[in-house]
Amino acid sequence: MTGRLLTLRGAHAFTGTGISEEVVLTNSSPDRTKAWKVLDARIWVESNASTASAVVKTGSQFVISARLQTDTMRPLALLQADDNRCFGWLRSTYRVSDGASNLNNGQLDDMVVIDPDHVITDQMYATLSFSPDNVGEAAQCTICWLIVLEQIKIKPMESILQTVKGRSQDVGV
Repeated sequence: MTGRLLTLRGAHAFTGTGISEEVVLTNSSPDRTKAWKVLDARIWVESNASTASAVVKTGSQFVISARLQTDTMRPLALLQADDNRCFGWLRSTYRVSDGASNLNNGQLDDMVVIDPDHVITDQMYATLSFSPDNVGEAAQCTICWLIVLEQIKIKPMESILQTVKGRSQDVGV
């Protein structure tokens, strides 16, 4: 570890199937030698007595997903890795087998993939998704997230290259 740590956290509430893109970090420092590297990221479902009562029907499943990126993007193919703006992919699948009170006991899997070579020089976005298998029931879910970053020093030329790498480029014109 070479720099100071920063944790970012938040939550987003969904009713029914949904996708939300949020700015979670803006690196507005004029010092182009300061950048951030994501060390870890987690997503989970908030479940307490006041919010878990109408999450999804007993016997159903749902998936929460997140993508970390350095530019705004269309939400299609959330876990696709072929876009240079994306550097983090998270997914958790839950089963509600005994009512909403056992929500966290029903987690089936958890996936976290972070590109260790990606550096954030400008903005970082998180795209969150909630996909219940009973979309007609207006399922509700609050996705919580935590991102751990480390501040690093880079050369000004690397900062420029990372900024260009993290932006969408349309070369097909």
